[in-house]
Amino acid sequence: MAGAAGTFRVLIKQDADAVHRAGHDRLIFGEGRQTLFHVAPLLDGITLAQLDGGNALVHVHPQADVDIGSLLAVMMANMPPRRFNYQQRVGRAGRRGAGLSVAVTFCRGRSHDDYYFQRPAAITGDAPPPPYVDVERESILRRVLLKEILRMACEQIPEATRLQLEATMAPDFKESVHGEFWDVLQWPIIRPHVQSFVQGLSQQSLQLILDSLLYGTSLHNNAAYYQTQLQYLQSELIGKIDSIVANPRYHHRALSERLATAGLLPMFGFPTRVRLMFTQKPWSTVPWPPEHGTVDRGLDIALSQFAPGSQIVKDKEVHTSCGVVNFIPQGTNKVFAEDGFAPPITEPNTRLGICTNCKALAELDVVPTAVSATLQVQKQTCPVCQATSMLPVDAREPKGFFTNFRPEDFEGAFEFTPVATKPSIGLQPISMNTVVGTNARICGDSLDVVSINDNGGQGGFVFKPANLYNIGGTGALAVEEYAQGFTNPADQAYRIALLSRRYSDVCMIDLAQWPQGVFANPATVEGRAAWYSFAFLLRMAAVTILDIDVQELSAGFRTIQGPGGPSGQVFLSDSLENGAGYCRWISEPANFTNVLAKLLVVNSGDVASLILGQHAAECDTSCNRCLREFYNLPYHGVLDWRLGLEMAKLASGGNDNLDLVSNWGSFENPWLRLYHGPTKPISASLEQLGFLDAGLIGGLPAYVSEHRRQLRLLVHPLWADSHPDIIVARTAVTQSHPGYNVKLMNPFHALRRVIDYL
Repeated sequence: MAGAAGTFRVLIKQDADAVHRAGHDRLIFGEGRQTLFHVAPLLDGITLAQLDGGNALVHVHPQADVDIGSLLAVMMANMPPRRFNYQQRVGRAGRRGAGLSVAVTFCRGRSHDDYYFQRPAAITGDAPPPPYVDVERESILRRVLLKEILRMACEQIPEATRLQLEATMAPDFKESVHGEFWDVLQWPIIRPHVQSFVQGLSQQSLQLILDSLLYGTSLHNNAAYYQTQLQYLQSELIGKIDSIVANPRYHHRALSERLATAGLLPMFGFPTRVRLMFTQKPWSTVPWPPEHGTVDRGLDIALSQFAPGSQIVKDKEVHTSCGVVNFIPQGTNKVFAEDGFAPPITEPNTRLGICTNCKALAELDVVPTAVSATLQVQKQTCPVCQATSMLPVDAREPKGFFTNFRPEDFEGAFEFTPVATKPSIGLQPISMNTVVGTNARICGDSLDVVSINDNGGQGGFVFKPANLYNIGGTGALAVEEYAQGFTNPADQAYRIALLSRRYSDVCMIDLAQWPQGVFANPATVEGRAAWYSFAFLLRMAAVTILDIDVQELSAGFRTIQGPGGPSGQVFLSDSLENGAGYCRWISEPANFTNVLAKLLVVNSGDVASLILGQHAAECDTSCNRCLREFYNLPYHGVLDWRLGLEMAKLASGGNDNLDLVSNWGSFENPWLRLYHGPTKPISASLEQLGFLDAGLIGGLPAYVSEHRRQLRLLVHPLWADSHPDIIVARTAVTQSHPGYNVKLMNPFHALRRVIDYL
């Protein structure tokens, strides 16, 4: 088998003795439901794995990079997110005296896995992106500077004051990894010393600090910039700390952690937004957190993966999450169960409203305590779309999770995982400014980006107090259905949704004006698809200009009240906690104009021209070469590069017609291929349903079913009924086909669910 390196696509079939699929590289042998397979003659008789059926990649390589004893094979249960993830995992096998190792990747039935199954070279051999260190973001620099200033100020606190701080410190208080700046409640004692230090800070002392932080950057030895930082420290720092300390939305005890969460100090990647799920009871507090019996995820991911009823596999066992808790170590062998939510269920909380119609997110009333599960959740009138469709939820941030502590053997299957809402921004008013020379309005600000898991529209999960036995405290809460004896049926139940609130730099974009009869209504699937597609295209253009990884920016949209009803605003937010300054940069009018220009067809070599080239003939909606990636899997079904580029055209203020026929610069209208030409997938599907191409009626493509007396007009996805071309076509139809049932049909919907137009 010497020289047998490479990657091969294989099909694993159930209940088949021997199957060969055209286009695959080798013959696969199957034996019953648990399929044993090998690639012949490449691996000639070597059994690699037992699978239940599906697709797989078999990667055969002479040697790998990481030596783990005699390990010769690696099996992955899904396609890794990106190329470097794949290479890191397959590198676990091989090297110690072995001339060959094998990696098998089982491809699940989702768009990400399917894309790389069809293109194995992309996941195994794509060129790695060049590494980079960004030293131009002033917001990051300022956080590091402030932390050093506070450290120096706290070091110079007199001994008498230190003794006072230690005497007044709560016995259960623990310092934070963000810095030893004592308890928030002790800020009044610390404040005068910090204020005295910054007021007495000399230009020379500050220069020594900034010289070390800015060495090698464009701001090094910039006297004007140094003076600006000194003025900020002496005139604004204390006031900002005061406002953060007094803000009730922050629940952190340690002053340093609260300041980091509010964006004043750096996060530095510290795991303060990481949440643990305990898969076994913590019996010892050394070490803490425990090295075994826990699984960790970032809060945004934990909302779904750790929600009650969700299952996760670890060490060949399936663990079922059942509740929330905050375990606090006391001494060396005692663990205390503190309140699992912030704020606790006994404290007031501002309820949020989620509109099931237009997807708007709004702050509603304040409830004095957690909402009882016995109260019927009544939908309210949405302030945006005016429909009775806004669901009030008592959403609180979970501090930690725990399972039922009864794992089951993993047999290759998971239960459903409750999914959190897509990140959004509330209805708080934001002042938008029109960018000169465009039809776009823009604003840069620091805002809360919110995700909620309301248990699939149920208003939250029904939690009850949980008795974890041999663990003190009454702060654990569990969902009775999954808790297996931890709860008492007679106890009070509360309906609470899981919340993640991330504070970061945000760039908001919308359109100043809409052409007559053209609109992206967020209450429709087509409208939401247009806003999401526009957001991800803007992100693609921005990271190209900034020369950063795509994961540095998040993208989404929020629903707001427009002049005639619901409208939308796309947003880009920095993925880094508290922001890295990228969205602030994009919010500058000149920079945004350059980003938008990357999406305009008139420019050679821009993003649009890359999409409209050969890619346009191969991609009907979206793919991993344009808008899709592993981390936006929930959006794959609605992303459409055509809609995204149409929104970019509208934002640019160009005079191009928004239709299905007119050329896009030097390129053919990309909608045309979907219903006209050699492939025309929409026309072919309609023909199978009994609709024949009737040519143009009133200037619009028409399809007629004579025996059903039905007629379908193909219109642009962003056209409203008031569009002039639709009015003309309807008049023509009444003359050419009187008495026919007429419906409007758009290519976005027809590609996905053509059956809806029967």
